[in-house]
Amino acid sequence: MKHQRGYVLLATSMMILLGIAITALLTIKTVDFDQKIENNFYRTSQSFMAAEAGLEYGLAYLEANKTAILVDTNNDGFIDTYTNAQITNVPFSNNTTYTITYSNPVFTNFNRITVTSKGTADNNSSSTTIVQIMQIYPFVPAPTPVPLLVKNNVNLSGSLTITNTTTGTTIWSGGDTILSGSASTASNTSSGSNSAGLQTDVVHNDSSISSLSSDQFFSDFFATTKTLAQQSADITYTNNSTTNYSGLLNGVVGQSIWINQTGGSSASFSGSATIGSPTNPVVLVVNGSLQANGSTTIYGMVYIIGDWNNSGGGTLDIIGGAVVEGSITSTGSPNITYSTTVLNQLNKVGSFVKVPGSWRDF
Repeated sequence: MKHQRGYVLLATSMMILLGIAITALLTIKTVDFDQKIENNFYRTSQSFMAAEAGLEYGLAYLEANKTAILVDTNNDGFIDTYTNAQITNVPFSNNTTYTITYSNPVFTNFNRITVTSKGTADNNSSSTTIVQIMQIYPFVPAPTPVPLLVKNNVNLSGSLTITNTTTGTTIWSGGDTILSGSASTASNTSSGSNSAGLQTDVVHNDSSISSLSSDQFFSDFFATTKTLAQQSADITYTNNSTTNYSGLLNGVVGQSIWINQTGGSSASFSGSATIGSPTNPVVLVVNGSLQANGSTTIYGMVYIIGDWNNSGGGTLDIIGGAVVEGSITSTGSPNITYSTTVLNQLNKVGSFVKVPGSWRDF
């Protein structure tokens, strides 16, 4: 009996020790498993935060560099692959990184852009991809439908020419239109107007535009107030003395430009300048006097707040259209050639906004 009790006690002890060993082993495995879960969660959080931070930078980078990014050199309907050290494998101080890529999901539509941010953990064990779709809100949603649209009166002289061989109408004014000297129009729907008389290409004394307030007139094109439009402009200048913008704006493309000239000063173009391009035109708003003293070509739309008294004697060629909120009196220039091709490209000039509901992390 004593031997039997000894065997039972030994067996019981062995069972207890085995149970303790199994429990310890399971505990170690559980701790190890929990540690792995915790590490995975940490790395996933790292990559997500890197992707999110990268996305915010990528959105701002798109806005600042849209003319360089929205390029389709092979004309396949999709923007070219854009790479730059500022958006490729960009490291943070904790050794996480992000990479930004841009694409247009709709064929030939460069106004809606998909921004993709890929964040990577510090040991490259985890990555997270976040996507946000952006849409351009045009700076000028409704460009001018004619070469020269004037709220009040038109008085043109010298050798300037207003041309519209696309839709016919050359001048549309709310008040009188006077052409003197060699000033003329060229149209595909009439023989053209000159000092001898106005033809059907000129629409004038139209009360539907002269009766509008200045703010209403502005809103018809920009769909917002002047204050908000100025705030959203890509480039803004404010000067109280006559300033030559030839050098400042020469070569600028695809931008919205707002110039404030105060104290009776003028925005002068006294040098040789080309502003905008056929594929990347500009919107130029001048709040004040505009004087063309040199040789300047502008692709896009020019909007003058108030009256435009141009006696600069230079050559100003506008390919697109011009709008005057007051009256225009000009000698020798501008020569305006209406171009729907150029004006249609103005939908690329504006600010990107997030498309609601388009953010995703899968």
